[in-house]
Amino acid sequence: MSSPIKNVIILGASGDIGRAAISALLTGGFKVSTDYSSESLLQAFKGQDAIVSAIATASVQQQISIIDAAIGAGVKRFIPSEYGIDTADPRAADFYLQTKQGTGLSWTAIVVGSIFDWTFQYPGLMGWNLPERKATIFDGGRYENLESTKNEYVYVNSFTVTQGQVLAGFNKLLEQDLEVGAGSAAELGRQALEAIGRGEGRQAHVNAIAAAIYGNWGLNNYSKTRELWNKKLGLPEEKLEDSLVRILAAAEGSK
Repeated sequence: MSSPIKNVIILGASGDIGRAAISALLTGGFKVSTDYSSESLLQAFKGQDAIVSAIATASVQQQISIIDAAIGAGVKRFIPSEYGIDTADPRAADFYLQTKQGTGLSWTAIVVGSIFDWTFQYPGLMGWNLPERKATIFDGGRYENLESTKNEYVYVNSFTVTQGQVLAGFNKLLEQDLEVGAGSAAELGRQALEAIGRGEGRQAHVNAIAAAIYGNWGLNNYSKTRELWNKKLGLPEEKLEDSLVRILAAAEGSK
């Protein structure tokens, strides 16, 4: 049976998630659009079956106007920019989208945890700095079917590991120990929220996400508290060491 979703528009197409989404959708045979302006959302969304939002974390409040325009244009499915922590928890996200279910617009929220390989492309992000062989360990490092995904949170991951396990894996492959600093996820989260309250930009939002990924607020424990969709979606099993080998090869190649 053919899918009723054929035309898909990507918001935030130039970002890391946006580029990956475009590649996957084109491979899947979808017609993908990326050009739009905030002043003409309604016009841009007309004729689109689905919207994939990959806008920056600091811009997620813009999704309210985007959702309203999607409803006005008759879009069938909306995938919000909520990738990462468990946004089913009301502390993690605004439920505006869910209040619009009676309008004809359905949604699917995709929860992936930390986007693992991508994290290491930016030295210092999430506490990892491979070029300088340094790591900040927080709290000791312990811590495809349209109908089936309609108005659902879809939980997937490659593996569930601690920072300590990742550190040990890098040390083994590098045959040397990374220089380790210590941090507190709770303190990082507190400082990030204060910075966001002061109107500070991208780095404050990145730090808030890092704090949540590393256990603050209990928003990234879904592999234990929720049912993973990996098998339902036919996703391949992945191993931590294979990912670490890829990451180190990419880091060496970028020098």
